[in-house]
Amino acid sequence: MKSYLKCFFSIWLHKWYVFQACLKVGGVPWYRILFHDWVKFLPVEFFGYADRFFGGNKNPQLFQRAWLHHQNSMDHHPEYWISVGGHKMLNGFETYTTTLVEMPKVCVREMVCDWMAAEKTYQGKWDMTDWLRENLDKKLGQMHNDSGAYLVSVLLELGYRVEKL
Repeated sequence: MKSYLKCFFSIWLHKWYVFQACLKVGGVPWYRILFHDWVKFLPVEFFGYADRFFGGNKNPQLFQRAWLHHQNSMDHHPEYWISVGGHKMLNGFETYTTTLVEMPKVCVREMVCDWMAAEKTYQGKWDMTDWLRENLDKKLGQMHNDSGAYLVSVLLELGYRVEKL
């Protein structure tokens, strides 16, 4: 029960920080801020997050299902914008093609707010330079080129020296 309360509080704290970050970043309508990450309260996600972060990660599959659901439900994640299709057989194995779909600009801005809020929630600071240094290349590789270029422009607008990360 204690892990569920901690998880519930953590989600609300993260949502509060997303609100604050969106005020700073701008360009994210109030209704998107209000409904940001609402699916984390659904059982399919909540119990996976509670187990992973507050219950000792006793069931890794539970979190994997939660994370997959989250990425496929919330359009501020670049994984939401990866289209999988065009399967064919190659050397006896079924293969798939993926297409990176351009993210709407509002989704990119909300994603940056989400990153800032996660840094504040879990690391206690707003500055996400270290996180960007470790993760930005991977994130850009998961995004349509135009979305990646817009992401870089938002980060520059916020004062991050992207070329130095």
